[in-house]
Amino acid sequence: MYIKTKKYKLTFGNYIRFALWEMLKQQWYVSAGLLTFATIICYFFRWKWGLLSFFSQTIYVVFLITQLYATVHLSEEGKVLFGKLYYLINNQIIQVHITPQKGFPIPWNHIKKVDIGKDYFILYLSPIQFIYLPHFIFNGEYEISFMKILLKRKKLIL
Repeated sequence: MYIKTKKYKLTFGNYIRFALWEMLKQQWYVSAGLLTFATIICYFFRWKWGLLSFFSQTIYVVFLITQLYATVHLSEEGKVLFGKLYYLINNQIIQVHITPQKGFPIPWNHIKKVDIGKDYFILYLSPIQFIYLPHFIFNGEYEISFMKILLKRKKLIL
């Protein structure tokens, strides 16, 4: 049994939103450290220095967004993920297809983490490399439930 999805094109906005959120979740200590530093500076010194610390945190987030934007627009490897793709998913491998002749396999052991939202699955290969599978690309509720079963079997969700 395998799942064959409809063709789907990941938008740049969705990519940057999910990748930025994942990077901030993994690097929470940077934001927490800057916020703590800003609070201490505001309390013991002048508020201008604390404001500067808050500004540096904003610059850090802008830097992350710039990195993601450059990954999308400047690398040839990144452009492949933003074409119309369809997926063949079974219990051994995930095949990502550009055309019926062109595609590449992704073994299940490369999937590090899975997020399940109200209407999507995100299979993370790394913080900035992921497979976004909205529910509307599946051919029915049966395939969505089969995908959940596959993820449970692979111990990627509880």
